Amino acid sequence: MISLFIMLIAAGFLVYAHSINVHKWFSFNERVVPGYNLWMSVSGVPCSVFLKPWGDGLLGFNITENLGWGVSAVVPEVADLSNGSTVSVNLTAGGSGLPFFVYTITVDIYTPAVLGGNLSFNLQSCSFKATDLDARGVYVYVGLGDVYVNLTSPLNHAAYSVVTQTGDILMALPAGQGFAVNATTVNGEIHIKGANLATLIHNNQNVYGIVGGGGPHIYLASVDGSITIETYPQNS
Repeated sequence: MISLFIMLIAAGFLVYAHSINVHKWFSFNERVVPGYNLWMSVSGVPCSVFLKPWGDGLLGFNITENLGWGVSAVVPEVADLSNGSTVSVNLTAGGSGLPFFVYTITVDIYTPAVLGGNLSFNLQSCSFKATDLDARGVYVYVGLGDVYVNLTSPLNHAAYSVVTQTGDILMALPAGQGFAVNATTVNGEIHIKGANLATLIHNNQNVYGIVGGGGPHIYLASVDGSITIETYPQNS
């Protein structure tokens, strides 16, 4: 009886530990001309996004001003995306004198144990960084800036689409099967790190690769840039 009680406590602790270990995050750096409004959106995934105001220790948006000019933001404290709704954030730069300043936004996303749905990021003029975007579909669009995505444990049969008009794309892929990546840049470079990657290059611009023997599949396109791929042994 005592051993059963101990097992129940241990199981409950494991469930609790799993529930608090689903932290995902992304961040981006933005150059802002005074008076410029930044618009971004996160949509589609069953999760809650907690938006952190100025350095109060809460979860969510963390706005860090690197130079001494003011930033004002009107955002909800908690946004529930369980129904596939969209969160929009408008940031207005204040001050004058300098042509622009730079700040960083970090967003913490806490997802339930059962992952799915879609994530969509639409950023006009910034650089984007993300870790562990575990969703069925992930779409990232950056108008002006770089994109860095580190996928440590992507879902099987998930699709990742990354687009930047003027910037570089850096993606880190683990050994695995069943997910697809489509990365496109117009005036930039594409760098891919993966495990056991076999590639076929056409016209020095398009690369189709297979990682881990039978998947995942990767398609890359660069109109006016270069593509770099690093491969590792299967047991690395």
